[in-house]
Amino acid sequence: MLTEPEQRDFNRMQQEAPMRYRMSADQPWQDAELLDLSASGLALRVRELIPLGAVLHFEIVPSMAVVPPLRGSVEVMRSEPGDQGHILGCRFLDLN
Repeated sequence: MLTEPEQRDFNRMQQEAPMRYRMSADQPWQDAELLDLSASGLALRVRELIPLGAVLHFEIVPSMAVVPPLRGSVEVMRSEPGDQGHILGCRFLDLN
């Protein structure tokens, strides 16, 4: 993911962790893998192809209960095929 020069205002932090997402409240949660996180967005690996511009609602629950879950919504800005699914680059729309 970091093979090209950074063109962003905030640095990415490599953060591999399980997470989940869904496209609307009436759909079931889908498993995903968080790849990196920044102040403006995140990258994740998903199994299905998701179109650019799609809005995803997400939840990242830390393994340690000391830190509260991170929940919110993102817009898909980039999608690349990967070895184990699709890698999405997303920008935060809101955080809960």
